[in-house]
Amino acid sequence: MLERFEGETGAGQAAEQQDRQSADAESVDLPRLLAVLSAEERQVMILAYAWGMSHGEIVEVTGLALGTVKSHIHRGKARIRERFRIGEIGDG
Repeated sequence: MLERFEGETGAGQAAEQQDRQSADAESVDLPRLLAVLSAEERQVMILAYAWGMSHGEIVEVTGLALGTVKSHIHRGKARIRERFRIGEIGDG
């Protein structure tokens, strides 16, 4: 009976630890990430990821060409991944 309780407690602790690690992964130092970007890349990345704008909406707001918006997002994500050695950032 005690073994069963210890097993359940261990599983609960493991789940709790996994939740903490997930929370740590989600609490990214955004100013540090954005600091490695050019002003144009930063503007487009904020509009795309913080404001949830589509590429077309970003074109309308900024007056940039669609290809330029896509390039800024692509280069910005690549720069962040390279600098901080993190996995893929969601596609926008």
